[in-house]
Amino acid sequence: MADESDVHAACDRLNERGERPSIRKVREELNNHGSFTTLTQFIKTWRPRDAQPEPSNPPPPQVLEMARQFADRLWQLAEPIAVQRAEERLVVVTAQLAEAEATLSEVISAGDAYAAENDLLRNELARMKGEIDESSAREFEKDKKIVELESTAATLDAALRQAHASMAKAAQPDKASSAPRIKNSRTTKTEPPFDVESGQMDIEELTA
Repeated sequence: MADESDVHAACDRLNERGERPSIRKVREELNNHGSFTTLTQFIKTWRPRDAQPEPSNPPPPQVLEMARQFADRLWQLAEPIAVQRAEERLVVVTAQLAEAEATLSEVISAGDAYAAENDLLRNELARMKGEIDESSAREFEKDKKIVELESTAATLDAALRQAHASMAKAAQPDKASSAPRIKNSRTTKTEPPFDVESGQMDIEELTA
């Protein structure tokens, strides 16, 4: 950033080369450093080294009064224009502000709609997950029941096979029973023959 001494030095160099210091030339002399406002301010305070000092006598009162009147008149002419421009600028800024507020409202509404849709999606996902978990639990219970039924069926099948084997064995004639029996002199009790069909029906009822 260029300061006042840098600007004055650049003006001196330009003056020594016979060039009139200007904002563009001074800025080029400073390698394009410094803003135009700063350079303008410092160039106004620069004086050539060989320049004669300006007289310090104050201007006559008549000149000061004329300058004051001119400034008052200039302000009277410029004030309405400045007020009009300020009002026009206020209208433009107000319209821009209203447009910005409308855009912001649309963005907020869109954000709320997105949040609501996001909540619906989350709830739907939670519901679907619950249904999947419930279905998995039912499938697990179903598989467990199938395993239990298969085990029960295997047990009943083994019992049925054993019952059929016992029935077949009972249906075969016993060699010892073919020999003459010795009747008891006291009491003789004759057991009825085994009914194969009735026994099979009883077993089927037990295994049903």
